[in-house]
Order: sequence, then structure tokens, then C-alpha cells
Amino acid sequence: MSHVEYRGHKFTLARQYADVRDYNDDVEKLTAAQAELASSLIRKAPFGPNFKDASALFAALDSLRFPGYGSFFANQMGAKSDSRLELSYVELPKASANRYLVTEVQPDGTYLVVADFMAPSDPEITSVSRGKNGELQFRGESGRTVIPR
Repeated sequence: MSHVEYRGHKFTLARQYADVRDYNDDVEKLTAAQAELASSLIRKAPFGPNFKDASALFAALDSLRFPGYGSFFANQMGAKSDSRLELSYVELPKASANRYLVTEVQPDGTYLVVADFMAPSDPEITSVSRGKNGELQFRGESGRTVIPR
């Protein structure tokens, strides 16, 4: 394995890999310039604004994620905090940041993107709910409020 393709670009890897597992485990799989390009493509990639169902949302998230880098899906649908909102993110390679996406299920079962932003990966945002005035409120793993920059 010597390259990966992402959004129409061919990325030559920092070294050759015997298999996908070795590639996924290597934190230095991309050069700094390649990581910057990958992060730029993730930042600029269109996402939504509507998805016909959860399967379409999952597929879009998977296509947004750069191969070998992380993603997160809170799977909070049905949770007591706000059962209509879902939080997810994809990691920006070597950037210590994530592209966060908040979708809201509509009465017809479709999903609408209600927030799309970049934020540092620390503190990690792990849940979202609506405040009394309808504003989105984000929390970290500890339950503490996180305010995205």
C-alpha cells in the first residue's frame, strides 16, 4: 500500500505499508503537506444539508472521513437530553481538530444539518442539546459545557 485516494486526489503515503492495519495504526502516515491538503478537503467538502434517512447520513459521514483517520457518531437519537439531535465528527489529519456536524431529525424522518463547524479535538465535544431559547449547547465527555470557538 503506497497511496490512498480521497475526493479525487491521490495521496502518496509517507511510506509503504504491508496492509491496511499497519497504515491505520501509523500516526505519521501522511506528510505535513499531505495532511494539510486532506484537512482542507475535509473542511471544504459539502455536507447535506438534507439526508433522506439515517443510512444516507452514515454514508455521507463515511465519505467525508479521510481513510485511516477517525470519526465519531454520538448515537444519541432517543436519548433523554434531546432525542431529535445527533452529533458526529470527522478528524482533520494532524490538525488536533475535528469537523463537527449536528443533524436534526425532521417530522418526516429526514435529517437536516443544523450546525457544521471546526473545533479543537480537546476538549472533545460528545453531546448536543437545545437550550431554553433553542440554541445548541455542547458538552464534553465529563458532561461539562463546551463552547466551540
